[in-house]
Amino acid sequence: MREVRLPASEKSCVIHKCYPGTFHHVRVYSVGVDDALITRSSRLTVQTSAPPEPPNVSLRYLRPSYITYYTFGEKFANFNEFCNRFERMEQL
Repeated sequence: MREVRLPASEKSCVIHKCYPGTFHHVRVYSVGVDDALITRSSRLTVQTSAPPEPPNVSLRYLRPSYITYYTFGEKFANFNEFCNRFERMEQL
């Protein structure tokens, strides 16, 4: 459990270092000057987004002069291609 104390002038808070695909339970407490509990909110449950699934790649042809493959599944805007440690980036 993590506690964040905000000054009375703050209206929002950003919580960093949340793990993807997990549930987070948030509750806001109003505390007086002597740390006495004044009121609390209902619990808010939020699930952070999970990372996208990697695309599936299948070999189509393998020839001495070229390799042909195809992808299916997740749509993506660009990809990096590695062959014998050389990289080529393709914009779609």
